[in-house]
Amino acid sequence: MPEPRSLPSRPDLRHLRAEAKRRCKAGEFPSIALAQLAVAREHGFRSWPRLKFHVEAVTLDASARSEALIASVTSADLRRARALLDADPGLARHDLACACATGEVDEVSRRLTARPAGASEPTVPNGWQPILYACFSRLLRGDVERAQGIREVVRRLLAAGADPNAAFIHDGEWLQVALYGAAGIAGDPELTRMLLEAGADPTDDRDPPRRRRDGPRSGRRARPPRNHAHRRTRRRPAGLTTRVSRGAEDPEVPTHRVATDDHPRAGVVAGRT
Repeated sequence: MPEPRSLPSRPDLRHLRAEAKRRCKAGEFPSIALAQLAVAREHGFRSWPRLKFHVEAVTLDASARSEALIASVTSADLRRARALLDADPGLARHDLACACATGEVDEVSRRLTARPAGASEPTVPNGWQPILYACFSRLLRGDVERAQGIREVVRRLLAAGADPNAAFIHDGEWLQVALYGAAGIAGDPELTRMLLEAGADPTDDRDPPRRRRDGPRSGRRARPPRNHAHRRTRRRPAGLTTRVSRGAEDPEVPTHRVATDDHPRAGVVAGRT
């Protein structure tokens, strides 16, 4: 096999895209997606998204990388998070949110020792309490080693006074509690038990604080929940713990043809977007 092409120290994604377009236009490839896949593989990456995330990881500043990390670990697609952590392992300890979401126990303990009140104070980038970054981290399901660290992080946050009923409002109307992250998204029995034993309420029906009209949106409008575990505010849920015992699947992740790095057409699928 030929040696992979080297990227410059400050790669530019625009130049890589332009190369793919030029080669496609010249007839070397029948589509932009296949041209992008070829460019990625020539540089030693399995897919175009992998190459794109690597470029992002080495070109963004630390603050932007940390925001991108949190956005990825709290979404259904962990590829960006993995690329960011591969390029900069220290990013996991950039701030308290990153440390909670990636299970960096020692870093969380260090920060709580320096500032005990930080266990329950909202923090950047989402304005959530630290326990929420841990409970809504998809690494609980996507990375066995980090999942162990995340559970220990939650244990230490609770010991430091974190609220087991911490919550945030999604899109102005969906109440997202820590227990939903542990049970409904991660499907993690150990973390779920930990929260329940600490006083988490599985029938929490609090009314959310009103969001200002000019306030930031927390994300896309959520689809109607299954079994009411992902619930609309002002409506009492129909048994979150029942959903946990069934090992619930993540309602945001479709069960058909999810494009991942292991999918044989992952690069082509992503390349079309």
